[in-house]
Amino acid sequence: MVEEFRLGKSHTKNSARKITVACTSGVEFGTYHHMRLAKVGPASINAEVKVLRMILKSARLWSRFADHYRPLKEDRSGPGRALSPDEQKRLFETAMADEHGSVAYFAGIVSANTTMRGCELKRLKLANVNLSEKTVAVHRSATKTNGGVRLIPLNTSAVWAFAKLLERAKVLGATDPEHFLFPFFSFRKHTKVDGSSAGSGFDPTRHQTDWKTGWRNLLERAGLSGIRFHDLRHHCITRLAEAGVADQTLMAIAGHVSKAMLDHYSHVRLQARRDAVAALETTQASAAVVVADNGEGPAETVN
Repeated sequence: MVEEFRLGKSHTKNSARKITVACTSGVEFGTYHHMRLAKVGPASINAEVKVLRMILKSARLWSRFADHYRPLKEDRSGPGRALSPDEQKRLFETAMADEHGSVAYFAGIVSANTTMRGCELKRLKLANVNLSEKTVAVHRSATKTNGGVRLIPLNTSAVWAFAKLLERAKVLGATDPEHFLFPFFSFRKHTKVDGSSAGSGFDPTRHQTDWKTGWRNLLERAGLSGIRFHDLRHHCITRLAEAGVADQTLMAIAGHVSKAMLDHYSHVRLQARRDAVAALETTQASAAVVVADNGEGPAETVN
């Protein structure tokens, strides 16, 4: 019942009463948590249940089982992690070497070069990608918040990956501008009397919902582990921060960024400056050693 609500099938007060009957002991929520944890993190699940709670409160039904529900513990350790230079090299060399690889290969390259979330990528339509202008438009319906449309410029790597995805989408039947870039795969459900199958193939009017298997295979081929697809977004934002990109520009590209995340990336930006200054100091120290080794006496300080 809770899953039906998440899918948009139960958004009325009448359905809220039905959900209440099913959830009087909180057992239904426990089952829902277990099922959704296989696909998304605790924060996403808590947000989904929060919406349900608002519906039940409007129907004056939440109090019946509020004492039985406990939100999942969320990871507060940080926004994610950036890839090391070696991880970045191995991951993307593996992805770009196989033009016939999983869709996750190309999606990963796009995310690491645009800051796009997995959910935003999956909801992209053909009309959103403009290779001639080298831009991708992320519309409000695909964003984490109602922050409006983001127009993200594309670098060479992102253009290459999007070109491959557009070719793939066309082969899978996505030809209309309103078709999804990542068509949904409909598993075969039954065979008609005449031998033809129904419910099989790709449906470009619906978007793909998961690419965990492809992502896992990419990590295995690259000899890597412990990297989430979502880490690619933080990897890209970290690179932008290290390059000294201002918060306003960063948010124009990345979309919604919480204050905690901005503070994190401000620290990254400051650390990059510290490293740059430290490199200058090391260069001067090395020059001083060379002068001393030439027998010219103590090195002079240059003002």
